[in-house]
Amino acid sequence: MKREKISKEEIKNVQIRMFPSIKNNGNPLIGKCNTQGEIFLYPKRLEICIKKIKKIKPEGFKKYVEGRARASLIHEILHLKYESDENKVKKLTKKYFTIFHRNQYSKLSELTKYKEMIFNY
Repeated sequence: MKREKISKEEIKNVQIRMFPSIKNNGNPLIGKCNTQGEIFLYPKRLEICIKKIKKIKPEGFKKYVEGRARASLIHEILHLKYESDENKVKKLTKKYFTIFHRNQYSKLSELTKYKEMIFNY
């Protein structure tokens, strides 16, 4: 937020919504931000989570959920400044997500694999 000069006062509310929300293109909505500074995050449905747990084991799933939530929040905060520039927001989300996680992974290949898991949803 400091690098992008986004004031914390711009964020009025952050909510986790449990009901599924679908975009116009039919894909699931991960988050949204409105002009009043309200941010809504939408976790994946339970059946999708169960499939993912079987695929990547509970430990990996925990990292996935944490990373996905963090990336979604970063993405929606960036929308406060770059309202309609989705490409710029996506690019900056990956950049700041990488910066945040760079020190948590000893190998670059581990971070790359983690980012692929989060951003290829």
